Amino acid sequence: MNAAHALRLQQTALQAAITAAEEPRTDALLRSAHGGAPARLSIYRHAYRVRLVAALADNHTVLQRTLGDQAFDALGSAYVDACPSTQASIRWYGHRLAEFMAAREDLVPHPALVDIARMDWALRDAFDAADAAPLDLAALAQWPAECWAGLCFAPHPSLRLLDLGWDIEAAWLADLLAFAADDACSDSVGCCEHATPAHRVSRIATAGAVTRMTMVSRRE
Repeated sequence: MNAAHALRLQQTALQAAITAAEEPRTDALLRSAHGGAPARLSIYRHAYRVRLVAALADNHTVLQRTLGDQAFDALGSAYVDACPSTQASIRWYGHRLAEFMAAREDLVPHPALVDIARMDWALRDAFDAADAAPLDLAALAQWPAECWAGLCFAPHPSLRLLDLGWDIEAAWLADLLAFAADDACSDSVGCCEHATPAHRVSRIATAGAVTRMTMVSRRE
């Protein structure tokens, strides 16, 4: 076995040890510290999991604000255990969170929060969608009126259509705008009023159960 192959095997084994749900034995992989203490693999395992939960929070801004740090961290940790990252980019981690939440009612104080997670992910998807010039009135005016009946319009690539079970758009948008306001004034002490997670969940709970279609897209 050449040195390059041996190094690759060692790197693969170390990655597996860091990302595994249960901490494995690493006697043959890591040396003990100079004082004889065992290798501190747990530090890297903890940092890896914390980073994944942070990525979930970044991709689900309103959900994280609604649940609060403690409840969201519990949800995120359970998701990391159940759904390990399979993408090279951390940006795409969390695409199954809403599905996971629907199956884990013990971690979700109200079922409408599943739709909050779906709205959050759709917004991120819309933001990262391909660029395309929207159709303007000048371009449309080039078509003679007799052709209008046969025109077929394609949606912008950023359009996301969601079939929601709860009427949560107003509450979701209010928290999204509040997050933007908090971020804008984060350098000024006391300039923002903060609703508690319990208040946000209570507000979500007042949303009625509906069969509702909503659209999320990026403005060019």
